[in-house]
Amino acid sequence: MLSQQSYFPEAAMSPPSMAAVYERYGPVDTVISEKDVCVRMLAAPINPADINRIEGAWQTYMVEEESLWHKIGKSTPIEYAATVSVNPVSALRMLHEFVTLKPGDTIVQNGATSMVGQCVIQLARVRGIHSINIIRDKPGSDEVKEKLIKLGADKVFTESELDVARVKSLLPPSPSPCTPISQLPPLIVFV
Repeated sequence: MLSQQSYFPEAAMSPPSMAAVYERYGPVDTVISEKDVCVRMLAAPINPADINRIEGAWQTYMVEEESLWHKIGKSTPIEYAATVSVNPVSALRMLHEFVTLKPGDTIVQNGATSMVGQCVIQLARVRGIHSINIIRDKPGSDEVKEKLIKLGADKVFTESELDVARVKSLLPPSPSPCTPISQLPPLIVFV
């Protein structure tokens, strides 16, 4: 079994649970069925804006019927496993709900290193949609670019590489934007 420290060496361990919540009352054999599975929680998706509201609400163990759980491979990184029900769906909605995209179209996204951004890259690649991705200027940017290209990104640029005078020369020929930027969420722009 992997420990929390193996994934987050610099992170402090969460304090032990201080409460138990029961949905059903009664003898153990009537409350927990033979199909229930107890899972130790190592990570869960959290919106950073909610940190103050949920502080102290961590659940160390969770018991649910086995049919509700989906087994994943041990090689799956914990940050992928913890967000599998959130990030791919968010990426899929961004690619489907704002404009009709077809193979050969191009999207531009900032925040490409986020888990959602990485999902957008992979989903776009599978659908034949080109992705131009913007990342922050940080040490190790070249390695990050390589990682995103391996995921399927067509182009990856740091913010400093995209000074306004050079933007057009960096982009491949593409049709005019089909949706005004002001009508889209800030993460993704369709061109």
